[in-house]
Amino acid sequence: MLLSSPWRPVSMPVDEACRYYAIPDHLMRLMPEQITDWQADSETCRFLIKGMGHVQLRMSEMKTGESVSYVPLGKMPFPFALRFMMHESDASRCEVRVEMDADLSNPLMAMMAQRPLQNLVEAMASRL
Repeated sequence: MLLSSPWRPVSMPVDEACRYYAIPDHLMRLMPEQITDWQADSETCRFLIKGMGHVQLRMSEMKTGESVSYVPLGKMPFPFALRFMMHESDASRCEVRVEMDADLSNPLMAMMAQRPLQNLVEAMASRL
């Protein structure tokens, strides 16, 4: 199931935005207030989602000028990828969309997780 935000303007060139979102610690400023216990290094970030538990993400792929992808490390209730999709507006600006591609093949899991995940994607995009 692909959940995505609307495209949002970002005041930096697309290549700079790619490099910026490829640094796990920069994701902290995009997270909603339910996220606590933030830790990051050059490749991963780890945080606590109140009421759910810890999540650890690893930057898995960067396509310069196009996208940055993160995948979870460790045991999760379902596999997913968090992506920042980008395209150039002009030489000094770009647009970014946050996507979550989640394997919600279990109908009960899909019913329970779809709305909170969509809210997360939109909350992150609103802070770009």
